[in-house]
Amino acid sequence: MNPLTYGEVVNINLIRDKDTGKQKGYGFLCYEDQRSTILAVDNFNGIKILGRVIRVDHVTNYKAPKDSKNVDEETNKLRKEGCAPKKE
Repeated sequence: MNPLTYGEVVNINLIRDKDTGKQKGYGFLCYEDQRSTILAVDNFNGIKILGRVIRVDHVTNYKAPKDSKNVDEETNKLRKEGCAPKKE
């Protein structure tokens, strides 16, 4: 994938059922900056992947989940600060 077309992803959270562990069919991607987020929404929303049309939209006030123990520095930062654009 070309990051100039789809943006730079810094965190991915694929949602799973807590009881079964199966994927629920959706997830959240945190992008490096607002420009990357806009690129992803503009270029991914409504495309077909493996025969399914995907929906991509903006989310405000998203924070990474706190249930895993082995996380890298970037994920720790996301947990504390979130990845939504900062309001000035």
